[in-house]
Amino acid sequence: MNTIIDLSHRIENEMPVFTGDRKVLLEQTNFININGNSNFRLDSELHIGTHIDSPAHFVFNSKNISEITLNNFISKAIIINAENKKIIERKDIENYNIPKDSIVVIYTEHYKKWGKKVYFENYPILSENLAWYLVEKKIKMLCLDTPSPDTEPYYVHKILLNNEILIAENLTNTSKLLNINDFTIYAIPLNISSCGSPARIFAMY
Repeated sequence: MNTIIDLSHRIENEMPVFTGDRKVLLEQTNFININGNSNFRLDSELHIGTHIDSPAHFVFNSKNISEITLNNFISKAIIINAENKKIIERKDIENYNIPKDSIVVIYTEHYKKWGKKVYFENYPILSENLAWYLVEKKIKMLCLDTPSPDTEPYYVHKILLNNEILIAENLTNTSKLLNINDFTIYAIPLNISSCGSPARIFAMY
């Protein structure tokens, strides 16, 4: 039997959001004892919680989430241990075997600060040199347990998305992957005409 590790934060009312983004509003609008059914309303931006950035997030006239084929969201994956690094460099991952069309998950331990103010203010980032290395490797997606691979002016975002490498942010439970050598990542967004989408991301082995 396959084992599944959920790598997604739960979407909740007033959950943590990136600095400057609108608050998440998740409220119940119908109640079974009043309306005969239950329903909820979600009002939020789409880069909330565990989510995926498509190229259209930073690249003019490029692909939205709904324009990306499903096989780009599923692949064999590897986990890279970058714990205690403030800037993750190319040399930190060159010893890993990164196959073409794989999904790369970078573990930093930062996800354990989720819910604290520091989570969105002081997080590990990737060097531009590392971003270009991932382009050379022709991976499908980069998954991070941080809010972003970079800070303004977001050059790493632009390097990856210009080369159609998707970016998944705000993963959780990445430490559970550290001792697993063979696993597949499923990063399933909504089929939505947007530059990003909340996603249910999980590993199966």
